[in-house]
Amino acid sequence: MSDDVDQCPSTPAGSPVDGYGCSSEQRDNDNDGVYDSADLCGLTEAGATVDQDGCADAQKDDDGDGVKNDVDLCPGTEPISVIDVNGCSDSQLDDDQDQIFNNIDVCPATPIGEMPNSEGCSASQLDDDMDTVNNADDLCPMTDVNPSLDVDGCVASQRDTDLDGVTDKDDDCPNTNSTSISDDDGCALEQLDSDNDGVNDLEDDFPLDALESKDTDGDGVPDRKDAYPGDATKTKAEVEEQGTGMWVWTAVAVLVLGILAGLGMMKRNSDMIEKVSPFTQQVTQQGQEETQLLQEAPAERQEWEENGVKWSRSPEGTLYYYDAQSEQWIEYQQ
Repeated sequence: MSDDVDQCPSTPAGSPVDGYGCSSEQRDNDNDGVYDSADLCGLTEAGATVDQDGCADAQKDDDGDGVKNDVDLCPGTEPISVIDVNGCSDSQLDDDQDQIFNNIDVCPATPIGEMPNSEGCSASQLDDDMDTVNNADDLCPMTDVNPSLDVDGCVASQRDTDLDGVTDKDDDCPNTNSTSISDDDGCALEQLDSDNDGVNDLEDDFPLDALESKDTDGDGVPDRKDAYPGDATKTKAEVEEQGTGMWVWTAVAVLVLGILAGLGMMKRNSDMIEKVSPFTQQVTQQGQEETQLLQEAPAERQEWEENGVKWSRSPEGTLYYYDAQSEQWIEYQQ
């Protein structure tokens, strides 16, 4: 080629040239700064940054996933992986942002902010006891499911609705007041009527006596039998006892007067017959001795029961009542 038309006058001998006399070692058709002989990407867009091979990111696919580097959001995709339009496989994605990649995330839609387990599931996505209530809302996490299951994931054997310390399954009184003390069956005194008299045990002064329920003065005597229902120091039994005592003392007084009168008559008779017969004197003396023995003989202790209360009076006249709790006789203080 003549020099007047040769744009590449120093072409190496034997090199193929184009119509301008230039070989590939002298040409750069895409103007990327890499001669065509070394340019692996001959049609690089103008202005694109290229590597030493003359290739821009838009022309390369380093991980071979079919998505060019300039639009590949996951540049290190494993070979033969299924990818999305962004060049990412499930092992490179975390759609719910729970730090567990999609390919091992059992719960792919974990709510933002909830702590997942190693499988990518949070408490709101799990139901360990399979009671249809998720772990986050389940107040009883190890439920043995039965028809008594409630919205909190608890059955009767796990619930204590009235907070009395007895589960609903064993609670005979499920609505015990929170301020009351309950028994092993979950019942407080105000929920029981042990004697079935229609008065609850809390208000029944005689909870085991169906015929009685009120003792206003707390003296152990029912109001309907108590002559003084408002005075714990007096009872009907005392009144009756006082009446009985008066009769006893009256009888004693009559007896004593009779004995004294008899002694007086015996004295006069003795004076009259003292000189008549020694035998008569002996009989008189024997009668006097018998009278003296009668007077000196100790009285016996008296016991009786009045209105369910056992009473006793000593020979000296002291009144006692029997305390069943201590199993002792207690002196009655008037």
